[in-house]
Amino acid sequence: MPASPHSWPEALVGTPSVAVIERAIERRRLSHSLLLTGDDLGTLVGVAHTIADRLLNPPGSDARFAVKEHQS
Repeated sequence: MPASPHSWPEALVGTPSVAVIERAIERRRLSHSLLLTGDDLGTLVGVAHTIADRLLNPPGSDARFAVKEHQS
């Protein structure tokens, strides 16, 4: 599978929070809503884009959907 264009913000890589989100996506058990909080808007946007990328482009899929095409 090609590398995902969206990666977790560097400050969050390897954290328990990322592990929980990745595991929930992998198990198809991600909640219908998530509350993302923090002081750094860039980090929050990065997290949101990475989650969207994981949901739009699951492993094993041949199609790629750009996150930016699905923003409102």
